[in-house]
Amino acid sequence: MSPYKLICCALSCLVPTLIACGGSSAGTNPGHGSLLMQTTTALTASSANTTPGVAVTLTATVTSQSGTPTGSVSFFSGSTNLGTSNLSGSGVATLTLSNLPVGVDSILAIYAASGNFVTSSSPAVIVTVSAFATTTALTASPTSINQGSNVTLTATVTSPNGTPQGTVNFLNGSTPVGQGTLNSSGVATLNTTSLPAGTDSLTASFAASGDFGTSTSSAVTVTVTATVPPPTPTVTAAINTGTTYQTIVGFGGAEAFEENLLVGNPNSQQIYTSLFDPTQGLGVTILRLQDVYQNSNTGTCTDPVSNTTVNNCFDSSAESIASEASHVAGSGNLQILMSSWSPPSTLKSNGSINGGTLAQASGSYVYSNFASYLANSIAAYRAENVSPTWVSLQNEPNFIPTSYASCGFGYQEGVQETDTSGNSFAVAGYPNALDATYAAIQALASPPTIIGPETDGLMGIDAYLSNMNAAHYGVIAHHLYNVSDSSGNYVPNSGNDPPSFGYAMSQLAQAYPHTQIFETEFYNNATTAGSDNYGFDAGWTIHESLTQENAAMYLYWALTWGDTQQGLIYIDSGNGIHYEDQYYAMKHFAHYVRPGYKRVDVQISPSSSSLAASAYISPDGKTLVAVLLNTSLTAQAIVGLNFTGFSPSTSTAYQTVFTLPSGTSNPWNNIGSLDGNTVTLPAESMTTVVMQ
Repeated sequence: MSPYKLICCALSCLVPTLIACGGSSAGTNPGHGSLLMQTTTALTASSANTTPGVAVTLTATVTSQSGTPTGSVSFFSGSTNLGTSNLSGSGVATLTLSNLPVGVDSILAIYAASGNFVTSSSPAVIVTVSAFATTTALTASPTSINQGSNVTLTATVTSPNGTPQGTVNFLNGSTPVGQGTLNSSGVATLNTTSLPAGTDSLTASFAASGDFGTSTSSAVTVTVTATVPPPTPTVTAAINTGTTYQTIVGFGGAEAFEENLLVGNPNSQQIYTSLFDPTQGLGVTILRLQDVYQNSNTGTCTDPVSNTTVNNCFDSSAESIASEASHVAGSGNLQILMSSWSPPSTLKSNGSINGGTLAQASGSYVYSNFASYLANSIAAYRAENVSPTWVSLQNEPNFIPTSYASCGFGYQEGVQETDTSGNSFAVAGYPNALDATYAAIQALASPPTIIGPETDGLMGIDAYLSNMNAAHYGVIAHHLYNVSDSSGNYVPNSGNDPPSFGYAMSQLAQAYPHTQIFETEFYNNATTAGSDNYGFDAGWTIHESLTQENAAMYLYWALTWGDTQQGLIYIDSGNGIHYEDQYYAMKHFAHYVRPGYKRVDVQISPSSSSLAASAYISPDGKTLVAVLLNTSLTAQAIVGLNFTGFSPSTSTAYQTVFTLPSGTSNPWNNIGSLDGNTVTLPAESMTTVVMQ
């Protein structure tokens, strides 16, 4: 018996008596003595091809040679009742649907017997509902691994008709790798460590779901190197996250001179991105600016605080640089440190911003006027949307150049200092200026933190600190242009022999174990011994500062500069951008060791090895960053990492091999994951390992 006759028989209860389901001839109803009237049902659809959500109208017409049938018609797709409609006076019933399922729908209209009119079924009408087209894209990261290492597969399924939902099957050739579920953005991910050695061709296939049709991505190739036994370590770094030291505040540098190289550069956006972008650049979080309030240029303006006419109120470049740097760094990620190189010439002993010391009035240094100037400068910069977190009274108070802005302050009032032109004179006292400034800035809303004494090095800093009121400053700040050895003798060219900083740094840390220490200016040069590579030495110096004196902040001298060595980025006379080797040295720290990370203990064995290492744990304890330096000029080091308090499940290592000359094109390489917790360091190289 055909399916249509089965449905007919099933509906026989709808009329008093049906003719035999095997035929359609009319006859006499034995029970009622009345004549049954044969009917014919025809069905049409308004569209034979449609898409989900588009209305389709089904029209059934029931006719009989014995009159116009009355009653109702039911519409079926297979055995699913789509709905029932009453016949009109002309024997027509319609049903409009917008929810037909995706696929080929075979639809019948079945007239239910009514009165003397018997049931009848239409021939099937085919309506094809085509699924919405989808596109699947696949990415793999990384695309080159050692066997057993993790690869993250990300499939993105899109459609012009909405966001698909459902599952994605990941395949290596025809072999299933795993399955992922699309999130609300149409993205599914899969982490796998099971890819076989060789060149694996991976695809992602979206399984049709709901109104959306299937699609398969283009193939992505992942190269998997066969697993070999990890090399035997020549040195071991034991990392213990249970022992912590200083909390990192940040890394950065200054835009204090030659600001036109950045503000006036047609490629300035590339520079901002390279320096401040946390994803594409260094991720610098500290910007050091020069306080040039009332002394940077000629001309006058209206002081936004006192509303009086004064010499140049503020540095317009500072507002531009701070604004764009903050925008690129991301909301709340950039902080400003502002240092004064000199107060206005009206407050100077020599009437010039270059050289000299504070002026005197009635035989006394004008500390109060100096303090008011600094407080007003902070307010003026704030009015221009440049709000410093930290303020330094004086850049290098113990160094008095006569060729650019400076002002001598002694560790005590009246001590004799000599400027770079050979002039010797008594200078104002730094502790006195500190006390006056502290009192003046308390009147400001949310006064910034005073840092000091920001001497040009570590020699003599103890004399300043021992005379300074510890309640009036929050951070010990210094530069690194001179240090002393254990005998108190000056160590020449220490910038090219970073370990020579160690004694002076450790002495400072021991003397002030509960005070934050910032290194706020230094640049390495390649003029003398050491590794004779100022890029590598820059990284080595950062390491020494972080591990020997527990520095919470490290600033290179200049972010950009118009010659080599002094800046992370060299801007040539044609506004060309050159990434110096020290840029990459800074990246090993700044890009991965973020504010809030804590330095943790690292023990190296044997201690006589060429390895210098430090490690840092994220605030949530989920990310561990190790920065490794091979200080040997000739021999590689195979470093084995041991862990206490942390068990890494994934790792990625980034390596720079520093070679002369400086400026080698992009010496930054992702070398993949740890090999059995070991990593090979070529001679004179830095490697940062990020573990989670």
